[in-house]
Parts: sequence; structure tokens; C-alpha cells
Amino acid sequence: MQGTNLVNFMGRYMYVAESSKGLEAVPVAEHDDPPAVFGSDLQKLVYSKDYEEIEQHHGELHEADRHTGNVLDVQLRGEYVYAALGKDGFRVYDVANIDNKDFSEKMVTAPVSPLGQRFYVKTKNAAAVGSPSTLAVDPLRTRIPANEEQSIALMYGFLYVTDAEEGLVVIGNPDLKSKAPGVGTLLDGNPANNFLKRAITFNPNGVLNGAR
Repeated sequence: MQGTNLVNFMGRYMYVAESSKGLEAVPVAEHDDPPAVFGSDLQKLVYSKDYEEIEQHHGELHEADRHTGNVLDVQLRGEYVYAALGKDGFRVYDVANIDNKDFSEKMVTAPVSPLGQRFYVKTKNAAAVGSPSTLAVDPLRTRIPANEEQSIALMYGFLYVTDAEEGLVVIGNPDLKSKAPGVGTLLDGNPANNFLKRAITFNPNGVLNGAR
């Protein structure tokens, strides 16, 4: 599920980490179907007026939604943006239905009460974050034998943070016998149990110091 980027998809928005300026969601495709990427041949054919406007601005985009903070690296997966925030560690932003939110903050850190979630893990200096796939691959999903489905490796159930001081930090519930090991709690549809935790830290003899 890696290498060819077969299961990596981008939607209408691209999410950009801008360091001390925070995080931006930049629309790069049409809102309507077909969601043609701006400046593409498909946009030229289907949305010729919009294409001409993009051409007149030499491809420069002028619309974006911003969330403040110190954001060094991001990755979108499903309805969440995972972010490395330097000294503020690792945090998850909720970006579900960003196009349908008609209020000032479209990207939020707590869509429900903190009593039902903890969308962050403290690390000393988080520099980057990655997930094995941009799809919400669930290793715990029940497989139907008749479909001859192969099992999914548990590595797809965790998130991975490089920290300049701590090395590799793996995010997720380390109890593999629990109902939701890793970050499976983000996939179960229950908004009252989203408590993220650190599974393990790997930095033998400081070999990963400065990792980014």
C-alpha cells in the first residue's frame, strides 16, 4: 500500500503548514462535480470561465482558510489533519465538512467537549508527522472470508512523528488486545472516546536526534 501511492487521494483542499503563521486550507479544485483541479485540462473543458480567471492570475490562488499556531508539518487523512507543532508536540485538527461550516473557525481542535476527547500528544519538539496511508485504513475491520481479504498490518493503525529531541514517536494505544489499538478510536464513529496517547518512543543512543 506504499510505493505507488495507489491509495493516496487529495480532495478539494490542500493543507499547508506555514510554521509560525499556522495552518492553511487552500481550495485547489472546483466545488461542483466533476471536481476539476484548477488550471487542468478538465477545468478548461468544463469550467472554461473559471479556467480563464486562473490564467489571468497566472495560476495564483487567492482563497484560503487559516488556523493560527506554530505548524511545521501536516498530513490529511479522512476528516482529520495531523500536525507537528514543534514544542507544542503533536495535534489532530478536525476538518470534517469544511465547505459546509459557516462560522469563523473551520478547522477546530475540539469539535466536542474535552471530556470526550484529547486530540494531542505532548512531545519535546515535533518536526514532522506521517501515516502509512492517506486513507483511513482500519486493521480491525471485520473481513469476509468469501472475499478472500488479506489482513491489514497493524502498522496502518498508528501514526508516526519525528521529534528533533525524542527521535521517533509512535502515536496510538499500545495495547494490541484492546478494542481499539493504535488510533482506531478515530475510526469507530464514537466521538466520546477519542483519547490519543503515545505508544512508544524510539531513539537508541540519540541516533535520531534532530530527526525531521
